Amino acid sequence: RMLEVAFTFGFDFLRASHSRVNTVMCTPGALSAYRRDAVMPVLDQWLGETFLGRPYCIGEDRYLTNLILQQGLHVLFQSNAMVFTNVPTRYKGLVRMLLRWARSDIRESLMMNGFLFRKFRDTPALGARVNLVLSWLDMTFAQVLMVTGMLSLLTLPPVVALYTLVGAVVVGLIPMTVYLLRHRSPQCLWAIPYSVFYVVALAWIPVYAIATVHKSGWLTRQIPEGGVPARARLARLAPVYASAGLAALILGSGVSLWMSQPPSKPLTFTVAHAQPPSLNLAAVAQKQGGMAYTHVQNGQRRWSITAANSVFDQDNGVIDLQGVSLVFFTKDGGEIRLRSDQGEYDPSDHSMTLLGNVRGTTSQGMQLATNSLYYSEEDLTADTDDEVTLSGPEFRVHGRGILLDVAKNRAVFKKSVTSRISALRGLDQLTTMGS
Repeated sequence: RMLEVAFTFGFDFLRASHSRVNTVMCTPGALSAYRRDAVMPVLDQWLGETFLGRPYCIGEDRYLTNLILQQGLHVLFQSNAMVFTNVPTRYKGLVRMLLRWARSDIRESLMMNGFLFRKFRDTPALGARVNLVLSWLDMTFAQVLMVTGMLSLLTLPPVVALYTLVGAVVVGLIPMTVYLLRHRSPQCLWAIPYSVFYVVALAWIPVYAIATVHKSGWLTRQIPEGGVPARARLARLAPVYASAGLAALILGSGVSLWMSQPPSKPLTFTVAHAQPPSLNLAAVAQKQGGMAYTHVQNGQRRWSITAANSVFDQDNGVIDLQGVSLVFFTKDGGEIRLRSDQGEYDPSDHSMTLLGNVRGTTSQGMQLATNSLYYSEEDLTADTDDEVTLSGPEFRVHGRGILLDVAKNRAVFKKSVTSRISALRGLDQLTTMGS
C-alpha cells in the first residue's frame, strides 16, 4: 500500500511534469512500447552497454530512454495506460530494488550530461536541463544533508530526531496530496508512514549506491542456492516461448488484416506503470509524423481515423492533424467516409473536429460537402453550423447546419433548407428541419 502511493507520485506527478517538457527520463520496464525506427539504430549500442569498461545489465529501461532522447525524439507520459507489476513485499527485496534503481540513476544521469546540454533536438530543452540539474542536486547535495543530519544525532539526539520526524511528515504530505487528487481514496494516508519509513530505513541507499555504482548485480532476480541454473531453465522453456511468440505473431497479423488498418507511419506511445490500481505510463512519440487509429468497442469496429501528418499539442492534450481521413462503420455493414484538409483529435474522449474542405460519401451513394464538422463519441453525432450540401444521384439538399446521427445513419438539417428532388428513393433516412 505504501508503494502504491509512492508509485502514484512517481508517475502521475514526477513523470507527468517531465512530460510537460517532452523529456520523461525513464520509461520503466513494466510496460514499454517503442517505434521500431527509433530503436533499431541504437539496438547494438543498447545491448552492448558498458560502464567503467565492464558490461552491465541493470537500468536497461533508463538507458534505452536516453538513447531515444539522444536522437532528438520526445518521451511523453500517457496517464490512462495500465499494467500490473510485482513489487517487493519484504524489506530485503525493497532495498535491492531501490539500490538497483539508484545505481542506474547515477550512471544514466552521467550519460545524459553528455548530450542534454548540447543542441540535441530542434524543440526547446530548457525544462529537461532544469530537471536533470534537480536530479543531480537530489543525488548529491541532498545526500550530504542527510549524512550531516544523521551525524548530528550523535550530539543532539532528541532535537534532531524530532526535526527529522516532522520533516518526514511534511515531505509525505506532497505524495499524499497527489494520491488524494488522483484517486480520492483514504489510502493516500499511507504516504506519511512511508515517508517516515524511508527516512529511518531507506535513506542510506542513495549514499551506498554512490559508493558502489560500479556494481551491476540485478539483486532482485537471484537464483536460490541449489536452484536450476538460468541457462538450463531457458533452454527447457525455449520451445514454449518460441511457439507462443509464433502464435502471437500469426494472431496479430490476422487481426491487423481483419481491421484493414491503412498503412501509415503512426503516432505511437510508450507506456509504463507501477502497481494497481494506479494508471501510469510514460510515452514515446516522435515530434511529428503520420497517425492511424481504429476505435473498437465490444469487438466491433466503430470508426477509423488516419492522417498524413500529426503533432501532439501538449498544452491542450489534443493531436493536430493534416490530411485527415475518417471512416465510420454503421450497424448495417455500410460505411460513411469523411476527409478534410485539417483536423483535431482528442484522445481523452475520442472527439474529433474536421476543418477545411470537408467531403464525405456513404455506402448509399450520398455525398456531403461543408467546411467544418465536429464528432462527439459520447452522442455518436457529427455536427456543424456551416453551410452544407447533401446530394445523391436523384436529389440535392442545401442548408445551414446539419446534425448527422451516425448510429441511425440519419441526417438532420437545421435551417435555411433548399432542395431539388427528382425521386424519393434512398431518402428514407434523410430528415430536414428549419425552413
